[in-house]
Amino acid sequence: MFPLHFHYEDVSRQDPLLKLNHANVMEVPGLCKIIVVPKTTPSIKNGKLAMEIPCG
Repeated sequence: MFPLHFHYEDVSRQDPLLKLNHANVMEVPGLCKIIVVPKTTPSIKNGKLAMEIPCG
């Protein structure tokens, strides 16, 4: 698997589970595709931080 998929399963999907007090992980919306769009300037140097920003 890809590193971003592992980060999504371990951090990004677990974060709403803890913040929104869902009963189980199946109540959290899932993603079927992760798209990384490169920017012209390297404004975000840490990809894991970029994955954390949409989660709040």
